[in-house]
Amino acid sequence: MKSQQKFLVFIVFIIILLSGCSDDDNSAQSEESVGGDKSEEQTSTSEELLYDHKDTGVSVGYEEGWEMIEESKDPVNVTFQHDHILSVLTVLDDKQKVQSLKDELLQGANKASVVDESDRFIAYETNREESMRTEVYFMNDKEKTVMLSFVTAKDRYDKVEDDIASFRSKLNY
Repeated sequence: MKSQQKFLVFIVFIIILLSGCSDDDNSAQSEESVGGDKSEEQTSTSEELLYDHKDTGVSVGYEEGWEMIEESKDPVNVTFQHDHILSVLTVLDDKQKVQSLKDELLQGANKASVVDESDRFIAYETNREESMRTEVYFMNDKEKTVMLSFVTAKDRYDKVEDDIASFRSKLNY
């Protein structure tokens, strides 16, 4: 159990670190690769799935501009990307206390301040040269805990807020 939690914190920390280290050239290349597939995206229907994990019952409906870039199995961690947003979907096998997950995320973020929090949500920003904003949404059922995280540059958050909300609406668990 502890190793899963440490792994989760490690993954979120790596994503934050990688996001903070990326430069605009990499972002421009990503936008070009997404833009090159527009003909396929235009023919997509809302019934298509961007991601489906039958064992856990978790899926993400197709959302234009988003792509899955990495998946690991134990625990289930799936990384998605859209322009300047990284998203991580994590499925933990058993129901974990949300507050303990929040505490671990903040410890792993190091030098972060909470900007918003509720029972099933936390948003925090790193206090570094290039400040990053992370939002984490928590969903529980009888068998699993699902965490959906979004990481973006703090100064770009207002521009990507609608993209985050739209992607969240596509999550089924």
